[in-house]
Amino acid sequence: MKKRAGIALSLFSLLVLVFVFFASPLLERVTTRLTKRVIENQLKVPFFTSLPDGLHVFVCGAGSPLPDPKRLGPCLAVMAGRDIFVVDAGSGAARNMARVRLPFQKIKAVLLTHFHSDHIDSLGEIAMQRWVSDFHKDPLDVYGLDGIEAVVDGYNLAYKQDVGYRLDHHGEELLNPLAAGLRARLLPKALSKSLAPIVIYQDKELTITSIKVDHPPIPAVAYRFDYKGRFVVISGDTNKTVAMSILAQDADLLFHDALSKRMVKTIEEVMHHQGNTRLEKILKDIQNYHASPREAAQVAKEANVKQLVLYHIVPQLPSPIQKRQFLYGVKDIFSKASISQDGYFYSLPVGSDKIIKKDLF
Repeated sequence: MKKRAGIALSLFSLLVLVFVFFASPLLERVTTRLTKRVIENQLKVPFFTSLPDGLHVFVCGAGSPLPDPKRLGPCLAVMAGRDIFVVDAGSGAARNMARVRLPFQKIKAVLLTHFHSDHIDSLGEIAMQRWVSDFHKDPLDVYGLDGIEAVVDGYNLAYKQDVGYRLDHHGEELLNPLAAGLRARLLPKALSKSLAPIVIYQDKELTITSIKVDHPPIPAVAYRFDYKGRFVVISGDTNKTVAMSILAQDADLLFHDALSKRMVKTIEEVMHHQGNTRLEKILKDIQNYHASPREAAQVAKEANVKQLVLYHIVPQLPSPIQKRQFLYGVKDIFSKASISQDGYFYSLPVGSDKIIKKDLF
């Protein structure tokens, strides 16, 4: 009996070896074809190339320094015609851009609202991706308040060796050394004193306006994009202020930062009971320069905007229950309000009052 079992086991082992010997090449061919198909699907022409003329906004990052699986650092990519303007460059935002194959080569400029680290973390990577995506003539323009030169110089210095490596590897025929890195564009000094919006960029069809907002103790601005009758406003970081109501007047979309003070105070209390006085103090301090969701709704109502999109969400919202708490009382003030997350895409076609929303992730 044992002898028969041994013979059967040997035959089975032999059959397995024969199968593996003949099947391996077949499996390899099938795997190769499937891999190629997946890559072709990943690298297919992105839908950005077929967008209707209009203003379009991709949420590269809807979060804050607090870790949120659905929201990286604050960053919005505004597409006006064929050009892209990036407002803030939050942590990880460049990866989200690459994830949807946003055309880095079409990025015209980065507009910074202020210089907090979570708003500038991705500057270097965005500049690098743009540089290698096409043969450009000039570095990437970065607009900002007084101090922008230091920010840009710092990033250019940090990436100087990497630029050299890539030039040695790929050659100047492919990459223009004069177009590497960033170029500082100082916003008008009048912004720090004026209570009215100031035009900071204009071409035949697009006008970008900026206004000073309330983000003590750090100077900060908000931006408005006007393109062929469609209007998008982005707050950056600010308390509720009349400046935002002025800038956002009659806008199609208002992207406003929002911090739930009720929820943050709860976290603050937990930190107090745990004896974490440092984080307790930080959580208390950040409530001084962000609007609450309800305050953002009040701005939207005062400005008569069509839709309010809350971004730069504080704190993180890992569950539907917390999302519901975050929106407490908001819809009573302004019904067309929503919370954004990474991957959301808003399309405002010219000649229409439509606002089309998609989730690209």
